Amino acid sequence: MIITAIRLFNIKSFISEELRFVRGVNVIAGRNGAGKSTVIEAVGLALFDAWPRKFRDANARTGFIRKGEKEASIEVEVQRGAERFTVRCELVSRKRKGSESIDYERSIFDAHGSELANSGGRKKDFQDDIRLHILGEARIDDDRLFRDIIGTEQGGFDEPFTRTESERRDLFEKILGIEDFQTFEKQFYAFVKWQASQLKELNIRYDERSGVRAELEEAMRILSDREEELRTAEQTLAAASKNSAAAKAVVEALSTVRDELQTLRSEKQRLQEKLNGALDAEGKARLLLDEVKLAAAAMREALPGFGQYVEAGKTLDALRASVKERDTAKQQLAAETLRYESTIARIQAGRDAALQESANTRTAIEDAKQDILERETRIATLRDEFARLDEDRKAIEIRAQLAGELRSYVQDVNTTRKTLLAQGSKILDLRNTFDVLNQRLADIQLDAPFLPALREESELLFERFTTAEATTEESTVLDAMLSEALGIEKRLQKLAKDAVKDVSTVKEQGVSERKQLEEKQRALQAALDKDTQLTDRLADLTNDIARLQAAWLTSSSALNGILGQYEKLDEHITTAEAELERSRPAYEAYLAAQPTAAQLSQREADVKVVALDIADSRNALGALSLREEQLSQAFSESDYTEAKTRFDEASVAEKEAHAGHGRIAALVKEQGEKVASLQKAHKEFLKLEAMLAQAGAESAFSGEVHQHVVRELAKHVGASIVSALSAFAAELYQRIAPEQGLQLHWDEQTYAVELRDGERRIRGRELSGGQLMGVSLAVKLALIKWYSQCRIGFLDEPTTHLDKETRRHLADVIEHLEDLTGDNDPWFDQLFIISHEESFSGAGHRIELERSPDHGSKLMKEE
Repeated sequence: MIITAIRLFNIKSFISEELRFVRGVNVIAGRNGAGKSTVIEAVGLALFDAWPRKFRDANARTGFIRKGEKEASIEVEVQRGAERFTVRCELVSRKRKGSESIDYERSIFDAHGSELANSGGRKKDFQDDIRLHILGEARIDDDRLFRDIIGTEQGGFDEPFTRTESERRDLFEKILGIEDFQTFEKQFYAFVKWQASQLKELNIRYDERSGVRAELEEAMRILSDREEELRTAEQTLAAASKNSAAAKAVVEALSTVRDELQTLRSEKQRLQEKLNGALDAEGKARLLLDEVKLAAAAMREALPGFGQYVEAGKTLDALRASVKERDTAKQQLAAETLRYESTIARIQAGRDAALQESANTRTAIEDAKQDILERETRIATLRDEFARLDEDRKAIEIRAQLAGELRSYVQDVNTTRKTLLAQGSKILDLRNTFDVLNQRLADIQLDAPFLPALREESELLFERFTTAEATTEESTVLDAMLSEALGIEKRLQKLAKDAVKDVSTVKEQGVSERKQLEEKQRALQAALDKDTQLTDRLADLTNDIARLQAAWLTSSSALNGILGQYEKLDEHITTAEAELERSRPAYEAYLAAQPTAAQLSQREADVKVVALDIADSRNALGALSLREEQLSQAFSESDYTEAKTRFDEASVAEKEAHAGHGRIAALVKEQGEKVASLQKAHKEFLKLEAMLAQAGAESAFSGEVHQHVVRELAKHVGASIVSALSAFAAELYQRIAPEQGLQLHWDEQTYAVELRDGERRIRGRELSGGQLMGVSLAVKLALIKWYSQCRIGFLDEPTTHLDKETRRHLADVIEHLEDLTGDNDPWFDQLFIISHEESFSGAGHRIELERSPDHGSKLMKEE
């Protein structure tokens, strides 16, 4: 099972927020009050119907809805295998009798949004629906499963281990299923007692049915006598049935002849009536045939006039169609004339407009040419002025450059002079040093190869700088020269800058004039292009006018030729209408006779059919009369009456034999049923004997099993389960707190926890807060793995009381839980950790929450 998302609306500090989760570890982090625990509490209520401890009292539940709101909701999206579900929990705050309470209703929806179930009026049964679709079956209630195993609230990890022994027994015997074995022992003892009562009841039934064997033997003797009487009655019945069957055969044969004779006479009467009807129909058919023949003769007489009328009608239709063609040609000629005149007028107007536009364009071209000439003159003037100013600028820049060089020279002279004065002092020092050094070299008689060259170079240096002495007056003159040179340089630099500005100004004017000249040239070229286009357009319009005139002459000539063909059309129509009126009487007579004459073939066929019916009816009557004569000779009414009397007497005798046979058969059946009942009772008696023996053995065996096995089962199974979980939790504790070197033990009888170090025992309340938290986490993780059927778990602030090193070990254990089992069985599908510790930063999917006064708890970061 995987929780993929949760949406909270007005739940505690949340206004409206959606959080999404992944398979494996999900860390929910944030400062205190950010809403971390609220996420787990909402899951517990929606899926497990488990209210947080502080909200379990109905009057306190109002605090679960955001302050100032009346409605809230929780939506949890869950994936189980390939199926997806959404569980929605809606909460409403209501006031009743002056106090405020919370009503809540939960619903399950499938992946398509269809509701599968809701808790309306069935809150307890609805949790069964949650188990069916999402959680799976568990041995304890879902709210207790959440509170005590998978969803322990913050600060409640050690709570189960600090309870009294009886409270621990009540909790863990339910969680671990040991209570089931205790219940089984009680049920098995009840079964042993039930077996003893069943054995006693079997003995009573055995005594009651011990005389059934003698009763069965006497009943079987009576049944044999009854069966012998039945065989005698069967022989008597067989003889009576034989006599009755022979008499019946004679009666049935005579009845067959009698029935056939009656049927034949009825059929003969029917055929006679049919023959009479056919004769009447033949007369009517011949009258109708004569009427049709007269109508056919009238049609033949009117046929020539009918043909003339039809031909005249066709001619008139053709002439009227020609009238339409003539009228169409007239309309087309008028339309073509109108279209020609309007088109010519439109083209002529366009030509006139083009002529006027062409004249305007030519005027604009001349103006543009004149403007271009003027601007070219101004550009030439500016170009000359630019050349003159640029020459002046260059001259000024050369003078400024020379002034700068002069100032640099004076400055260099002054600097060099000052340097030489400083170096002269230094040379004197060097000379004194050299004299001393030379004397010391002579004293020690040190001979170096470079000493002669060094002496020569030193003497030249001393001679060069002995004259480098100046007076204060020379220094003042050089400073004045430097100041005057600097003033000349600045003045010439300013003149150079002004000259550059003047050159730039003239250059900008020239550029502006050049741009305007280019624009005028472009405008001139556009006007020239437009003039060319207008010339082409005028030529095209002139050609269009000539083409339209030629087309109009051709079209109007053709239409006038068509109209000439219809010159005598009205006279032809008058002649055709007169011919049509002359032949109309014959046409109408032909049409009046046509429906009747069209029935000629049908009437002739009707006469033939009636004639055939008459012939068939006469033949059938002849055959029936012959067969009637034959049957009359073969049948006698007196023979039939005599045979019927004999058959009635035989039937009475057969019925009496049947009655006697039935009475004896009933006695045989009754006795047989009694024998069968006694045989069944005897079989049950024999079965009862076997059951009695088996029940005695089973009762003895069950007593032994209860005495020596079942009474010890719950105790041993419970100890085995706790021992296995204790070993598993001990391994986890060593990983969580390896530096302590202590061994966790969970007692099989009292369910108390302790830490061992050799002979030393640290029990229950003697444990420190950190030790008790580590022990609780180890046992809790073991229980989540083995007893969470939905394969999820929640740890709310699991680092409470733990030191930094233990927190680090705990994070490492959680991050590598899958590697600890070694049985290829994943520890869980999903684990949620609520913490603001950085120890879990790499343990899995991380969600960070923050809370602000205006926006409540919000998702700040997800990684």
